[in-house]
Amino acid sequence: MVQSEINAQLPLSKVEYVLARLREDIATGVVAAGSNLRQQELATRYGVSPTPVREAMRLLEADGTITYAQHRGVTVSELRPDEIYDLYRLRSSAEGSTVEAAVERITPEQVGRIIMAHDRLAVTEGRGEAAELSRMNREFHFAIYESVSPLVSTFITQLWTALPARLTIWKVEAQAKVLLAEHQTILDAIVRGDAAEAGRLMAAHVMTSENFRQVQQGS
Repeated sequence: MVQSEINAQLPLSKVEYVLARLREDIATGVVAAGSNLRQQELATRYGVSPTPVREAMRLLEADGTITYAQHRGVTVSELRPDEIYDLYRLRSSAEGSTVEAAVERITPEQVGRIIMAHDRLAVTEGRGEAAELSRMNREFHFAIYESVSPLVSTFITQLWTALPARLTIWKVEAQAKVLLAEHQTILDAIVRGDAAEAGRLMAAHVMTSENFRQVQQGS
């Protein structure tokens, strides 16, 4: 879920609001892996009191997104390469299955939103600020996932948030072009109603991203 969508879909509580903002900031790299989180700074940033920030941080600590160490305080979790690979495998399976479900129940209006999200990114041809390309990529993906259910979208958001965002694969134009081409094949399968193919393509697309990340990290 992108920031405009967070604002448009007002959370039921301040804790949910802070939790959504924190997940978004971590997923997009605004709050980087390994960085310290301070309650008062976050409360000021999000315009709330420290209480909902403290509760949101407790929830993020419970799912491993952030960690507490006696001498370091609260930090965004950093992952080993094998843990990152495992998360991509989970994403591949979850997102492939979600796309299948989306095709089976999607409405014409939802297809239209997916097409618009795709077109906004495709027109860049992989050129531009990496952070903005990454944001538009996220819009495309979640235009699909949110067509299934908020519960499924939230689950996939947690998987995205768990991955370190400081090495965006959209920094490399050649990689961006490959990803855009894969987006087009996924969209084509969605439009023609081929659930199995759309799911297979999305699962493979996630692992393409994992391969590109390995190349960037020199592993």
